[in-house]
Amino acid sequence: MKRKMLSPILALCLLLAGCGSVSPPADWDESWTVIAPFLAAEPMEDFTFGESDDILGLSGVYYATWTNGDARPFTNAKGEETVIFSSQIYVVAQECRTESDAQQNIAAWKAREKQNYQILEEFGITLNDRDYIMLTMTSGSEGNPYSFGAAAFTVSGTNAICLELVCSDTFTGSPQALLEEFINGLHFSE
Repeated sequence: MKRKMLSPILALCLLLAGCGSVSPPADWDESWTVIAPFLAAEPMEDFTFGESDDILGLSGVYYATWTNGDARPFTNAKGEETVIFSSQIYVVAQECRTESDAQQNIAAWKAREKQNYQILEEFGITLNDRDYIMLTMTSGSEGNPYSFGAAAFTVSGTNAICLELVCSDTFTGSPQALLEEFINGLHFSE
């Protein structure tokens, strides 16, 4: 279900795709998950790396997920079956031609979040020496198994990064605090 909601975001990213990619730095720790040649994440307690897609890397789009909790079956309003978790982290990274293009990607991603969730708060925050725009979200759109969460957006050079933590009804805790913890484990190559 959530993957279907990200499809429009990924399609938009493809339209705004930039140049090709390079290899990640050799000094990055082997325990980190390389999301894109310019972005890696440290392992996070209680989260399992789910998947990544670098097939889109030729277009400058990178995607990775992590899950928390047991998988539960879910059938959406169209009768399509999937699995959901207590919470799930999604990362979309996009290489862009210019910083302005990266900012346009972020504006599009924020607009998509505002279509899928009621935004409780939007604010700037500095984490791990980088500035982010953070959204706290509630009241997921009808049929969305993830009813609340948090999202953060940043630009690194000409790269746009979208980080989203979505939560189902079994999640307890603070989505914002958990997303901040994940962000503090990110590593960038400039």
